[in-house]
Amino acid sequence: MLVFFDKKALDVTAVELDSLTSLETISYSEAPLSTNTLISPKWKIAVPSRDCGGHNNCHPSSAAVADLTGNGRLEIIVASNNGRVLAYANDHNGLYQLWQIDLAPYFGMAAGSQRIHSSPTIADLNGNGSLEIVIGAGSTAMVNDQTRGGVIVLNANGTVKANWPKLAGDENPPIGYPDTIYATPAVGDLTGDGQLEIVSTGFDKRIYAWRHDGTLLPGFPINSNHWQRFGWANLQGRLADTIWSSPALADVTGDGYLEIIVGTDEGNFDDRWGGNSGGWHCPYATPPGWAPGYCGGSLYAIDRFGNILPNFPIYKWQIFQSTPLLYDVTRNGRAEIFIGTGTFYNTNAGHRFYALDSNGNDLPGWAGGKAVGDNVPGSPAIGDITGDGQPEIVVAAMDRKLYAWRLNGSTVPGFPMTPRDQTGNGYRHDVGSAPILADYTGDGKMEIFLTTGWSITIVNGQGQQLTTSSNPPNGPFYFAEGLLQNSPVVADLNNNGRLELITFNSHVYVWELSPTSGQADWPMFKGNPERTGNQRQPILDVTPGNLTALHQWLDPSNIQRLVRIRNVGNGTLTWNATTLPDRVALVSYYGSVSDEETILATINTTGLSLGYHHLGNIIIEATDNEQPVPNSPFTIPVVVHVVEEIHEVYLPVILR
Repeated sequence: MLVFFDKKALDVTAVELDSLTSLETISYSEAPLSTNTLISPKWKIAVPSRDCGGHNNCHPSSAAVADLTGNGRLEIIVASNNGRVLAYANDHNGLYQLWQIDLAPYFGMAAGSQRIHSSPTIADLNGNGSLEIVIGAGSTAMVNDQTRGGVIVLNANGTVKANWPKLAGDENPPIGYPDTIYATPAVGDLTGDGQLEIVSTGFDKRIYAWRHDGTLLPGFPINSNHWQRFGWANLQGRLADTIWSSPALADVTGDGYLEIIVGTDEGNFDDRWGGNSGGWHCPYATPPGWAPGYCGGSLYAIDRFGNILPNFPIYKWQIFQSTPLLYDVTRNGRAEIFIGTGTFYNTNAGHRFYALDSNGNDLPGWAGGKAVGDNVPGSPAIGDITGDGQPEIVVAAMDRKLYAWRLNGSTVPGFPMTPRDQTGNGYRHDVGSAPILADYTGDGKMEIFLTTGWSITIVNGQGQQLTTSSNPPNGPFYFAEGLLQNSPVVADLNNNGRLELITFNSHVYVWELSPTSGQADWPMFKGNPERTGNQRQPILDVTPGNLTALHQWLDPSNIQRLVRIRNVGNGTLTWNATTLPDRVALVSYYGSVSDEETILATINTTGLSLGYHHLGNIIIEATDNEQPVPNSPFTIPVVVHVVEEIHEVYLPVILR
């Protein structure tokens, strides 16, 4: 049996496509600004773009920042709606264009005809010290625009990297045009070889993992989970439906390797289709002409070999367009998963935000997901908005409300609340619209930044809006002169210790924030330039794994060895050491590490007899905000082998 299901792009016109995905265009009338404190941009520069409804505003791609030139200053990288990728640098005179490239010719298209919804992903893919830029291409209105979708990699100077782009499959109309890659790729070292792989998903129903040279990892693109159940040939190397959700990367199994987590539009089939449905049923009427007994969406978890993890995919009664957020709540080395639902099915059965463990089970306090007022296709952020030392989960939904929960599932007081623009309007936050978190007030707590209409709204951890609206009046006002459909970015662009707030539509806008501590727990869409979707937590690594020494009998000298304490994750960990053997002393017993620290261990050998002496252990414990980090505690056995005589043999050296 040959069956394809595509909720968004199969046999529909461009107008119908937009109505199905609810990617809305809203007309805003400009309100008088005289009662507001309008914060003028520090820098503003025009972005080449196409007119798509009066104000050149339809830029769903979110900006990124990275040091492309290696001069120690961050550049701004944006992808415009006419298929161009641009890099902007800054100096004492302001922003200036570093380079731009039109992607259309590299996809076999006429100049200026490509479309980009994906956000730039930036990382040093091959470890050569130079950054690359990865981005997906193609239009959501495929029938109308007739774009050729795929993924392309650029060098730091804006040239196209060899062996790229990679065109997507051609599953949807118009036939003859590879399908769109809407999702933002993620990059990470899946294989453990020190080089980064590129993970991407698309409207062509595929989940890809490429090496930096453009070759696919074995096992990718993966087979649908339904292929094992039904054996349908069209489910080999692809899913049964499209993918809007961007992939996230983290270790969810505790094996030391990254896994891929992504939401999809692929639903499940009930018992009438044969095989084991797991008791699946559709609790609502599906669209006319839809396959009976097929509905919902799924959350996939995949290892580096392209295998679907046990207990996955997880099927729910709504598609997943939200990008997963990954965070190790339990500090056991396995990341948990936070994700919202999508926009296809017209039913409140899918108005949920989920928190799942590495086996796909609901986390304590999150049973059945959190009910919200509408779909949640936008992506969540994580950071400490309350100042209690623990992060909270923040997400905006299509009911125009902003939600915040503690990790235990309890609602943060003051939420949900409705962020409002300068006219007092709320905004339905759709796919790709996500909050970011940074310290706006300088008190060390994270505030929530999100685009609302034509402006950027800032909300504190008590659910109070700090920027202007009709209520309260006369607050600061960050106005972008056009509709914003992406996520802002915060970064210290000029190395002065202050964060800049960055957004773009037909212009790039940069405001300097003051006062600010410069801290940002979630500074951009998907959390970081690699777009991994996880808050990289501190991880303890200690070497050597054991401290074994050979010592000559009756030698009065002590033994000295170095112990290296490393943080191989992100942020800063606090460590302390305990030495159970009395004979062992450390030069330091506590500290904090963001990178690495080396301490000296001294072993007192006085009175040790011939033979092996197990002197006990050095125990290193590490915490992050008073919570244990992975690999803590770490135990180093201390053993000294005392011998009668040590002979040293030197190889001859010949100098010519």
